[in-house]
Amino acid sequence: MFTLPPRQDSTATKVAVVELPEQRTVTGDKELDAMLWLRETIQTGHPAFIDKALDAATRIKTPAKELERRYARHLTDTTGNTIAAACFGTDDPDMLTEADRFCIRTLKGAKSDGFGFDDDEAAARFREHPELVPHTLENCLYELAFHHDLYRLRNAATGWDGPPELYARETFTISLLAEIRPRHKAEAKAVLSYLLNNDLKNNRHFDIILENLLG
Repeated sequence: MFTLPPRQDSTATKVAVVELPEQRTVTGDKELDAMLWLRETIQTGHPAFIDKALDAATRIKTPAKELERRYARHLTDTTGNTIAAACFGTDDPDMLTEADRFCIRTLKGAKSDGFGFDDDEAAARFREHPELVPHTLENCLYELAFHHDLYRLRNAATGWDGPPELYARETFTISLLAEIRPRHKAEAKAVLSYLLNNDLKNNRHFDIILENLLG
């Protein structure tokens, strides 16, 4: 789920192909149209499109909040629908990926202070789905890269960081770096590079992760 597009049940015999959304002229404002394309790309939930979308996001210089205001004005001017314009926000449920929805379902009713979740309870709930728990450090790093890229893409398109449930999943995955033994030196080195490159020296799991890597 954190590396592949969600499975689609179908009676067809051919494999369903997820296509990159077409870049269309919707508003005539190049940056607005690019933002709308990014939003469509996020909705595909397809990691293979992330690199293309991130590259496109670097060419949008206007802050997402300002683009949202411009798009709201566009909706009002072209449709007269002020309600739709007012509802166009950064927490639009259409911006949720399948990974987001899984985390939200899993943590429904979990203890929360309004900003985050209890780490131990969140971890216990995620472990109830062993088929979606990374079993190697390499898998952990792959999932963490997914979180990083999705955050960058969504933030560029909407200015929104994403649901706190997804952050809880990222925290859980980082904790696994202190638990899963490295299979070889290269894997241990990759985890160490991740910690340093992402400035996680102050993370509460940092020392335990190092001990795990050193064996």
